[in-house]
Amino acid sequence: MYRIGAQWRQKQPRWLEDTRFNIYWDASVGAWDGDTGGLVDLGITPVLRYGGLRGGYVDAGIGFHYLSDTHVSSAIEFSTKYQFGDHVGAGWRFDRYDFSLRLQHLSNAGIKNPNPGINFLQLRIQYWMD
Repeated sequence: MYRIGAQWRQKQPRWLEDTRFNIYWDASVGAWDGDTGGLVDLGITPVLRYGGLRGGYVDAGIGFHYLSDTHVSSAIEFSTKYQFGDHVGAGWRFDRYDFSLRLQHLSNAGIKNPNPGINFLQLRIQYWMD
């Protein structure tokens, strides 16, 4: 799987003021290669992060994904193109670079069967433009 994305921070809600939590949005376009071909994945996810603007952090999010096809591989076929994507991750932000490891799960949350789901372990490299 290959993915490129853009992230932006949301204005800090009042209930998170004076904490180390913040919220950001993650929009992405990805491509998956399987033994039956490939597909495109469009996603948008609100993410809750715990950590400062520099140094270590953990984050988690649940968002929506649209797949261009339901045939992922000869072993996996989703029943819907609409999927929910949830993840947990940990990383370290340097000055402008951010390195993280993320475990992501996609499935349709039982909206329609079959609902096999798929998991990804992602190594992420990010460049901050702010």
